[in-house]
Amino acid sequence: EKTVLTAPITERLLTALRRSMLAASLEDDATAPRRIAQMTACALQAFNNEYIWSVSAAEEDRLERLRIMLTPLQINADNPQQVRIVAYALYRPLFELKDATRLVKADQESWHPQFRRLVKQQLSDRDREARLRAEVKPMTEVHDETSRAVREQYEENPYPRWLSIDKPAARPAAAVLTSLFPHFEPPRCLGRRLRILVAGCGTGRHAISVAQRFSDAEILAIDFSAASLAYAARMAEDLEVDNIDFRQGDILALEGVEERFEIVESLGVLHHLDDPIRGWRILVDLVASGGLMKIGLYSRTARVQLSAACDFIVSRGFDASPEGIRAAREALFALPADHPLAAATRGRDFYSLSACRDMLFHVREHCFDLPELVSALAALGLEFLGFELDNPQARTTYRATYPEDRKMTDLDHWAAFETEHPHLFVGMYQFWCQKA
Repeated sequence: EKTVLTAPITERLLTALRRSMLAASLEDDATAPRRIAQMTACALQAFNNEYIWSVSAAEEDRLERLRIMLTPLQINADNPQQVRIVAYALYRPLFELKDATRLVKADQESWHPQFRRLVKQQLSDRDREARLRAEVKPMTEVHDETSRAVREQYEENPYPRWLSIDKPAARPAAAVLTSLFPHFEPPRCLGRRLRILVAGCGTGRHAISVAQRFSDAEILAIDFSAASLAYAARMAEDLEVDNIDFRQGDILALEGVEERFEIVESLGVLHHLDDPIRGWRILVDLVASGGLMKIGLYSRTARVQLSAACDFIVSRGFDASPEGIRAAREALFALPADHPLAAATRGRDFYSLSACRDMLFHVREHCFDLPELVSALAALGLEFLGFELDNPQARTTYRATYPEDRKMTDLDHWAAFETEHPHLFVGMYQFWCQKA
């Protein structure tokens, strides 16, 4: 109910359970109400993964029969009606049902607690996002053709659809950076209340983590997808994070903005621009003198197998519709476990619709290697401070391999190290750098 399950065998089990639940819901089964908790848990999971599980033609026929049975929708639902509504939610979000919004206004006291949770997840939260979306203020227009195409993708599939986040103890930025990089000497600009720009905040997980990580900080978080920003604003509201200003805008339209930021963070964004270096340069100009940047870019080495999977999808003619994504997943699942392309099925992003689309169907994607990163940093006047790695063992192994690089900032050494450990940056290169 609270996460996205990422094991193929679990997916097969739950899709089989879903088929039997749908079939049972069409019958007058007196035992069905006793299974409503199990059915709702499965429906919540299906919503979490955005209905990425494959659907047979027989299931589509049964679902249409069920939709007809639910028209008109009975608001004062008895248990059999609740069971049928939940069965529908196993395959489609409730907001697709005619008159479903009336469920939000109905007296829910007699309903099963799990049924109330389902209504909140699929209807009430959606209504809140619609309200919050209308409150997001525009910051710039989106004129770039590639930016418009990427925005359309994220309007259809906001990414990532996240459900929870760890909350660290907030600390001053200087303390955070010196704990990451002991050689770092904090600039004077970090000694005051920070203004931080999160460029390309998506659904808000990154911006909220920044807001919770740094004490005495105000965050400006921008993204060009209104749907993503609405999700972000709802999650910030749920988590009682109130130091973020979400605004709609395009990185490429930020030229000429007068405000300067002590920290600018942009993770997983620049590599989706038509010209990533141009976008990065615009962001550099927004950094205060001596200020910092945290950047995330795809590694060409780490994404070799994913890039091959993308080529496979193109060659087979799968499109980025939900049906196309489901069909592509089934084709990849059908490969032998030791097939190189089967590696795509082992990543977490393979198990939800928006994440799978982002990983394998993106409209524009660039990958980098470390020599290219060296050139970009030099051209942009940035000093490399170091990688922020999720795997502490990687740092230990690097130190043992290159003890002479005490600051761990020699990118030639890191390039050789990545060759020996090609999956090290399978997420992204995530690194900090400083503006002179």
